Amino acid sequence: MKKAVRGASGLALCVAAAPAFADDPGFDRPGISIATTVIPRGAFAIELGVPDFSHVSDRGSSSTSYPLDANLRIGLGGDVELQLAAPVFNYEESTDNGASRHATGVGDLTLSVKVALPTGSERLGWAALAGVTFATGASALTAGTEQFHLANALSYDLNDTYSLGFYVALNYSDGRLGYRVSPNFNLALTQDLSGYVEVGYDHAQGESDATVAGGGLAWMIRKNIQLDASLDAGVSRHAPDLQGGIGISIYFE
Repeated sequence: MKKAVRGASGLALCVAAAPAFADDPGFDRPGISIATTVIPRGAFAIELGVPDFSHVSDRGSSSTSYPLDANLRIGLGGDVELQLAAPVFNYEESTDNGASRHATGVGDLTLSVKVALPTGSERLGWAALAGVTFATGASALTAGTEQFHLANALSYDLNDTYSLGFYVALNYSDGRLGYRVSPNFNLALTQDLSGYVEVGYDHAQGESDATVAGGGLAWMIRKNIQLDASLDAGVSRHAPDLQGGIGISIYFE
């Protein structure tokens, strides 16, 4: 059975976050990874997938999901931020041996704390994200149990144009432990446009491993507003066929 490759938040797609070049506030969209910066105290950001999507097909069955993922990030000060994330609406259609089914509703709520950690280098960034996902979603869309996650993201600026990143996350749910790793390469195409490529490998106890690869773009249309587009494709049998999305992120001081 194929499965959606998920990020640390447990949302259907938290598909390496584009690098924080220039005056970029450091949004966590798009990509598997997250930014290594946090929102400062007194500020907040809203990141939306409009929508994100995931398509999985295997042995006569298929499933396509279109979640409107939302992530509210609130700066608490001291290099710490609070995050509240959930698919505020999700449309899912599935087919199994010719029988079709549709489901709509909200998804599970994730509460997380993110910390920017010291590295002693201006080129090296490091952030940790810990949280829990509660089974608050609609009956057809919820995971049905709490999920716990702990993620770390590293970024290293090679120069003003190129940077490298690495993301690793541990997930615990229903007595099973899983992990995800994702290296990424980022580049500034112009002053306002950046791109990235990434690979994501997902392992969970009792399930088949899944690997995806892809990339995306992030465009700062204003100093506080970013548009993004991303697409990952499955490169292993049990990975989703495609997942990606279009998003907008807005920073408020």
